[in-house]
Amino acid sequence: MICNWTSHLTALAAVLAAPMALGQSFDISRGENEVRSFDAAENIETVDLLVEGQSWQISFVTDANGLAVYQGDIVLGDAEEIRSIAGSGQVSLQSLEQNDTGLFGLVARRQSTRWPDGRVPFAIDAGVPAEWRTRIRQAIRHWEEKTPIRFQELGSPSGTYVLFFDDPVTESCQSGVGRPMVGVRRIELANWCQWGNIVHEIGHALGMHHEQARSDRAFFVDVAFSANATDVDRAQFIADPNMFADLGPYCYDSMLHYPKTNRARTFMLTPKANPQGEWTGNPANMGQRRALAACDIATIRTIYGMDDPADLGDAPEGGFEGVLAFTPAGCETSRKCNLVNDLKFTDSRGIGWEATKRAAGAGPGVQSGTTDGASIPDWAQPLIGPPFDPSYIKPAVIHDHYTYAENRVRSWWATQRVFYDMLKDQGVSDGKARIMYMAVLLGSRKWVKLVPGESCGPNCIQDIGALPSMNRGPKDELYREWDETYDTPEFDAAMRLGMAALAMFGDEMMLEDMNVLAAELLPDQPVFQIGDSYSPNGLSDAVVAN
Repeated sequence: MICNWTSHLTALAAVLAAPMALGQSFDISRGENEVRSFDAAENIETVDLLVEGQSWQISFVTDANGLAVYQGDIVLGDAEEIRSIAGSGQVSLQSLEQNDTGLFGLVARRQSTRWPDGRVPFAIDAGVPAEWRTRIRQAIRHWEEKTPIRFQELGSPSGTYVLFFDDPVTESCQSGVGRPMVGVRRIELANWCQWGNIVHEIGHALGMHHEQARSDRAFFVDVAFSANATDVDRAQFIADPNMFADLGPYCYDSMLHYPKTNRARTFMLTPKANPQGEWTGNPANMGQRRALAACDIATIRTIYGMDDPADLGDAPEGGFEGVLAFTPAGCETSRKCNLVNDLKFTDSRGIGWEATKRAAGAGPGVQSGTTDGASIPDWAQPLIGPPFDPSYIKPAVIHDHYTYAENRVRSWWATQRVFYDMLKDQGVSDGKARIMYMAVLLGSRKWVKLVPGESCGPNCIQDIGALPSMNRGPKDELYREWDETYDTPEFDAAMRLGMAALAMFGDEMMLEDMNVLAAELLPDQPVFQIGDSYSPNGLSDAVVAN
């Protein structure tokens, strides 16, 4: 993510008043350096194991919680239990599983480390700060957008699941590898962990190891250590071909690759000038935390046995279908138009989005089949265009449809994102599409399904339904709504800051960064920190409170 956005807001406001300041340098980081540095006091331990007939040495340090940490951010399990297993003599993989040390998670070759059907139950610990929750959810959305992996948030966590939590003791960003046989896969977070770091740690939890730990690393990257490097630093670069399988060519772009150095600069990774063997990516990108690389996506598809839709002959074609027409004539002036025909858009994942024509006899309480065009503030229209500009009216019509109370079959996050995709499909420039995406993030309706909904009984419905801004949706499910704010001074102020950020950072500012910035610009909207469904903790909960 973009570090310390809130500390930049005053500077961004100054940029608006002084355009020449746009050349000023600001730091953009998504957490390119989560690799730990170790001091000499952290003694490295090496244990000898025999796993599936293979002799295996593993080196680790013990953190403040008594956990064995391997290669900087991979948690093996309880250090004392690992010592006990190693001290018992030669052991089998089965005995590792029975002792539940978590060590079996390193055996990324085994299918037992995969989450069944690529579905990952998860929970966020109650002690995790709101800002971190935004980062976690952005990282999860990034995985879901780029891969077929799906995450399911648990209201009452039980069984085997991923737990995101704040560990003030170790101040680390770390995870184990793969799905544990039983219990919880803990992803530890610290204040410095940005959303890119969390994407990296989720990769571990899904079963991925560090790219530079491949058996062929020496053909592609040189490792040099500084004079103050410890044995622990050196142990982070021991390749382990017995326990991990290399998939595909060496990938410099992988989000699971180490950066060129750590914060203490105890090592330096240098891409070889003439690498020997097959590789992909850009060596200059080593350690990037900007986005999952094509190789990361391919690895997940391979280890989870998921076909790429692009390889399927029946993959649907994306784009719009239907003729857009309005009634009555001249309705664009009043911004109260009815749709004459259905309009459909199929996104890149084959999911259909459809705005239906206005039904005959539909009363004033039904919004389906209507549109007011794109919500463009007056001050932005010289830059963006009028509300019914032909280049983006189709995306606006479908976006409107899914924000109506009776049509909330998709999450508000997904509804904003597909708006951007539709703009790009219509040939809208990336700069303009980003500005419009920022606008809907900040000003469009937002909603969350309240759980339990209809199952919580008539008293629950009466109590929560009596609160302001509560709407009844499909099947009498309850939704908390944050209404449009396009005509408010608060939106204008936030949007101007958002546009300044876009002008300042340009292409370096990803959609994920915009999502996080929007959450920081609107700190009073808890919808940014919660998922698509939410169980209120009584009527005083911020999500249902007036």
